[in-house]
Amino acid sequence: MKTLLEHVHGLEIGEVQRHKNMSIAPLFGAESALDYLVFDKALRNGLSISETGNVPTLHFANKTGKEVMILQGEYILGGKQNRMVAANVYMERGFDGDVPVRCVQQNRWQGDIGSGFDTSESIAPKAVMYAASVGQDEVWSEVRCLALAHRVATPTQNLGDIIQEKKRDTNDFVHSFSYIPGSIGIVASIVSHGITRYSADVFDRRETMGHHFNKLVESLALDALGGSYAREKNYDDFITFIRSIESCQFNERKPVSLGRDFQLQGQGIEGFALTYEEVPLYVTFSTSLSSHEPLNQIRTGYRRYR
Repeated sequence: MKTLLEHVHGLEIGEVQRHKNMSIAPLFGAESALDYLVFDKALRNGLSISETGNVPTLHFANKTGKEVMILQGEYILGGKQNRMVAANVYMERGFDGDVPVRCVQQNRWQGDIGSGFDTSESIAPKAVMYAASVGQDEVWSEVRCLALAHRVATPTQNLGDIIQEKKRDTNDFVHSFSYIPGSIGIVASIVSHGITRYSADVFDRRETMGHHFNKLVESLALDALGGSYAREKNYDDFITFIRSIESCQFNERKPVSLGRDFQLQGQGIEGFALTYEEVPLYVTFSTSLSSHEPLNQIRTGYRRYR
């Protein structure tokens, strides 16, 4: 994991943007030369999805002529129920096989499967996305907790209902933050119920970061709603959090297609990483959602971007 850690250590932190109880700073670093499609663009250019007859899998056929990057937590609409992708995937050209998913719409297993599948402009909140690695029951539990927290009535326990119901509120955050050109990632903090929670998402390319920026802000905003206003965050707060990736163990999971897929576990930290031929495609990690432990202050060589 030396290359991945070097990639993270080489990041430069830009100017912090703030809105209510959320702070976000752009991350700048080296880009890869890989050429691939992101999920929603692939769906419009030859990637097809079909039912397998089993809840925890969907069949993907990649006829785009390019590799495809799909993030864990990507929301899939259609078929017999709405689901989300349960692994980070770097899909080879011509891939024709099953991809693990989790149901995010309990109590429904019917529908017009002839109309096909689509993806939304949203990605699952971190707690739901992380629960996908544990099991289906844990995902349903997180969706129920989210519905209760936001007082959203959803007969089928549909994550999409919660996202749509809170769209006006989350858009307030989305419209208050801007993607900073040239950045390949973001580091964020949210203050809620007296706890500061940190999160980072880092890609291999500026274009990929720009494409996912609003999705990530909306996902973070669902956790931020109802929280207290934030004190100003300085660079040391973000530096300390980013450096905490050094405490993580990288547990390799069986990849769906190309590359290597890892789950990260550390002192109060959890996350995932996807690499291909030593190129870190996507790294995401957060302070654990179950408990908050103060991060040790560590001196680092991080630089403020100028």
